[in-house]
Amino acid sequence: MLLGRQLPWTPIANAIAALLHIEVKIEESPPSWIEYAFVILILGVLSYVVIQIHRNWTGSISVEDYDSEQRKINNGLIDAALREFQRYVQRRPVVIWGPELSFGNEHALAKVEDSLAWHEQAAELFILSSESYRIDLQNDWRDKPGVWLGTAMNGTKTLALIPLDSDGQLDHLQAVVSWVKQSTFEKVVEIHVACRGGATSKLSIDPDVAIHYEEELLDRLVDWTDYRFYINRRFEAERLLESNLSIKDVYVHPKIEPVDRRCDANDLEQELDVWLTEKSGRQIALLGEYGMGKSVSALAVTYRLLNLKDAGRVPILIELRGKSPRNQTPLEILGAWSAPFRISARSLMRLHSAGKILLIFEGFDEMALIGDAELRLKHFSSLWRFCFPNAKILITGRPNFFLDQSERMRSLGIGRPDGNRAFCVAFRLVPFDLSQIEAALRNQPLSVSSQILDIAGRNERFLELVSRPSILHVAASLWERENLHVKADKLTAAELMELFVRSSYRRQGLKESDLSSEFMALTESEREYFMTGIAAYMMDKGLPNQITSTDLDRLIEELVSTIPDEVTVGSGVLTNQSRSPLKQRLSESEQGLEHVKTDVRTCGLLVDEPSLPGTFRFGHKSILEFIFASFWFHSATDEDNVGNQALQSILKLGPLTLSRSREARRFFCELLLRQVELGAQKRASAEKNDGNVGDLENWNKVSEIIVGMAKSTVFEWYWCVLGFLHTDGCVGLSRV
Repeated sequence: MLLGRQLPWTPIANAIAALLHIEVKIEESPPSWIEYAFVILILGVLSYVVIQIHRNWTGSISVEDYDSEQRKINNGLIDAALREFQRYVQRRPVVIWGPELSFGNEHALAKVEDSLAWHEQAAELFILSSESYRIDLQNDWRDKPGVWLGTAMNGTKTLALIPLDSDGQLDHLQAVVSWVKQSTFEKVVEIHVACRGGATSKLSIDPDVAIHYEEELLDRLVDWTDYRFYINRRFEAERLLESNLSIKDVYVHPKIEPVDRRCDANDLEQELDVWLTEKSGRQIALLGEYGMGKSVSALAVTYRLLNLKDAGRVPILIELRGKSPRNQTPLEILGAWSAPFRISARSLMRLHSAGKILLIFEGFDEMALIGDAELRLKHFSSLWRFCFPNAKILITGRPNFFLDQSERMRSLGIGRPDGNRAFCVAFRLVPFDLSQIEAALRNQPLSVSSQILDIAGRNERFLELVSRPSILHVAASLWERENLHVKADKLTAAELMELFVRSSYRRQGLKESDLSSEFMALTESEREYFMTGIAAYMMDKGLPNQITSTDLDRLIEELVSTIPDEVTVGSGVLTNQSRSPLKQRLSESEQGLEHVKTDVRTCGLLVDEPSLPGTFRFGHKSILEFIFASFWFHSATDEDNVGNQALQSILKLGPLTLSRSREARRFFCELLLRQVELGAQKRASAEKNDGNVGDLENWNKVSEIIVGMAKSTVFEWYWCVLGFLHTDGCVGLSRV
């Protein structure tokens, strides 16, 4: 229409006039350039809205679309329109996908019964609690009298183990003892009785017969010394990143509320204490966005219960990071966890089935092989195979791990009480209020805590920021060093993370500046290059904040071989920091490459993975996500960043990788918004000097619109594009 020099509403007006039999006079003058621009703007906005609705669609989809998503085929709007036109022409019906089409009636959470009868449990308990005896569970049972006939480990004695359902079966017990003595009178025999439950009355029997109660045998199964030491060290002694404080120094009881309804928040640990005394099949899922303290809360609960006398249950903290439980049996999962603590997996399973353990599965969003919805369900099905009648299971993770609410409810087994059926209730962690923030800052300098509380009390935006425990710790750690009280009103999570990361690089550089090194491993900018490369590699490969030492060494070698000389030249002016390129320094040092590997592992942002020796991870998943977001932000806005260009080339990264992480995308948007605001300030200053106040007011309005859109998921990418268009010097739009 525009090519025909006619506005789009002209034929519409003519058609309406014809239908209503009225005469409308429309001037035939050609459209002005303003009208052309207005029509193009409307078409552009409408096209963008339609594309975003298609891209962010959360409603029903067809089976064909679902299959394409699972195969990672990115079908655009035009492809979808062509397929729909073809379906319409061929008169094929639309088949709507639903979880039932993929999973049938399968539900991840179902109560599991202990398959062992008491006489089998008794034999297993007895041989697990004592290394002095052997019982063949296949051949040593004598059904008619009801006794196990085994041997002592030295082979010189016969063991007779009599399982008893209750200590009231005295007549039966005496009959079995008589049978044992008559049948084994030529042998040296030890007679033991395993009585179910605890001692309710004193059994009076032959003095040569040893009586053991189930509770006593269970208590003897496991020595928790190594495990308790490990948890205590992590909670009390390990230092937090960029701090001399431990988790114990900053931990505050978090508050939770049910996911499915709004109500007053309750203390997490009080809620768990009540739950642990319940006689029900209820399990708990603890959900929280990044930085809300899921991992710390799981560790704190474990620490408290493990050191509490008469806690009733021993908490077992199993971190799911990098694990793939879908092909593992419960015994294999427990075996992988218990081996470092020299604990028998069978003993743990027996304690668990007896209701003596609280299982805590931490970080389900960091499991391996989670790209397919069916695989995710299989992971949870394996975890819920621990759901014995007496089981108590706490599982934690991010809520946006699931495709939609239906998958979340099916995977977590969320439901309501239904007889004896097991079910799960989901809670979300609630952001800190001022009293919790004050408690978390109790070991910070008074000047830091008072300033943070003062600003949080009068600035809702800052309060929203520091109400996340991990962000609060970052802010407190950098408060005085970075003079944050001056710019607290305008801080974002991305800015705090950037300050935190750069502070870590700078701190390591200052440490090395005092060394009269024969070989200085890495400069500050080189260390940043390696950390960025590792983060980009992990995100691109879909690794769950976990990388093996083998893969890390190989990646470091690859990054060393391609590091541009300009990376070293771009280093700061810290004392003694080398200005010669890394490759040159490596050629002059016999052990240079090993020094680089050691520096990357120990002097950057990586830490040992406590749950899996020989692997490394970033101190917090948010650090990984921020570094990746920062990598793409600087790639898009700084075409002279040769380090990022080299990383893109060697890792073969594409911008679509940013869409794989919601949190990384948020950080990217916050970095972009800051660039927009800086551009606005530059324009404001220039326009003020030129006296162009009207344009300044218009720019402020545009900035307000962009900031408003930043808070909307629907417009998240829209304002990213607007930001690039309105930011001075942003010439990398085509690369995003």
